[in-house]
Amino acid sequence: MHIVLLSSLIAAAAISMATAASGTQGAAALPLSHHHYLVEIRQTPHASSSSVNVTVPSTVEDGIQTECKTCPYKLCTNVAAYEYGHTTNLTCWTEGDKIVDTTTWFKTTDDCYVTEWDLVEGNYTEVLSYCGSVEQTYTTGPSKTVYNTECNIIPEFVESEEDHTKMYQPEVDLTLTCFTNEGEAVLGNTVWYKTLSNCYVPEAEIEFVDATLDDCGPIPFMEAKMREPDPEASGVAQPVPLVASSSAFGGASTSTSPSTTTTSTTAPGPLLARKDTDRAGSSKRWLYITQIGDDFADCLSHPDSSSSKVKQYPFGGYVIVQCAGYSENEADNDQIYLYTEDFCWINDTLTDPQLIDDEERSEFYPNCNLFVDTEV
Repeated sequence: MHIVLLSSLIAAAAISMATAASGTQGAAALPLSHHHYLVEIRQTPHASSSSVNVTVPSTVEDGIQTECKTCPYKLCTNVAAYEYGHTTNLTCWTEGDKIVDTTTWFKTTDDCYVTEWDLVEGNYTEVLSYCGSVEQTYTTGPSKTVYNTECNIIPEFVESEEDHTKMYQPEVDLTLTCFTNEGEAVLGNTVWYKTLSNCYVPEAEIEFVDATLDDCGPIPFMEAKMREPDPEASGVAQPVPLVASSSAFGGASTSTSPSTTTTSTTAPGPLLARKDTDRAGSSKRWLYITQIGDDFADCLSHPDSSSSKVKQYPFGGYVIVQCAGYSENEADNDQIYLYTEDFCWINDTLTDPQLIDDEERSEFYPNCNLFVDTEV
C-alpha cells in the first residue's frame, strides 16, 4: 500500500518519506485540533497501473450515533448503524439532504452514505473524488392515525420533547416509507413505521397498512440533541428546557398542589422516558389497558364531571387509554381524566389500576393537549 500525506504543513516531509521509503504502510491521520484531522489517502492498485481506488478512514464523533443509508437523504433506508467511535472507510463524496449545516455525505465501504455532520472533521472532500449525483429512492404507502399518536425520532417512547418530531391527532393522513419489527412494544406489537416527517409511529395506533414497504434497516439510538449546532462561543445562554422537572401526573400520590398542577391548557411535565437498563415496564406506558374498578364508569364528552355521557363502562370492563389530562372543571379539584379508545373521558379514580398506581407511568404519561399536529 502506498500512502500519500496531504498537507502543506508536512509536504516536504511527505516527499522525503515517499522518496526514502516508497510503499511504507501504516501512517496515521494527523491531528490538527480537537475533532479535526488531516487525512491520508489509501491507494489500492487495480490491474491497470493507471487506475486506483482511494479510501479514507474516518470516525463517528463522540456522543453521536448515526445511520449509513442507501442514499444521502433522510428518508432513505439504513444499511448500517454506527455507534460513536466507530471507524469506517470513506470512498467518495456527494450532496444530499442538509444535516445541521452541511449537505455533504460520504459513501463508505459498506456501500452506504453517512452525513458529514456525524463524522470527526477532516479534509475528506479534498482527498476523495465526487461520487456523482445520487437519486433519492424509497417506498411509500398510505395510512391514517387512529389515536393520538407520537411520531418519534426512533421507534420507541422517548423522554425529551425535542425527540417527538410530531404529535399527531386522530384521523391524520400519513404516508409511510418503511417499517421495523424491532420497535418498543405497544400492546404487544413491536412494529413501527417511518413517515414522511422522518419519524416513527407504532402500528398499534394507525390504520391497517396495505402496502409493500422496505425494511427500515438497523436503527441506532438517536436524540435530537445529537444534531444541534455547536455553540459558537463559550458563555452562550442555554435554552430553557421545554420539559418540567416535576412529575406529569403527581407521582405516586393522588394529591396535587395548585402551584405544581398542570391544567388542561398547559403541557405537563416529562413525557415517556427511555430506560436503557430496564425495558420491562415499557408496555405499561401507553397505550395501556386498565379495568373499571367501581360499579360502573361514565365516559364523558370532556374531562369534566358535568359534561354529557357518551357511554358507560360496566364493572370489570376493560378500557384502553390513549392519554390523560386534568379536569376542566374547578369543582373536580384537578382530578385526572383518561382519554379512552372510544374517544371519551373517564375519571382515573374509577379505574383499577389507576394511572398513578404505576410510578413510571405517573411520571411520564403524556398529556392529551400535547397532540396538536393535524398533518405530516
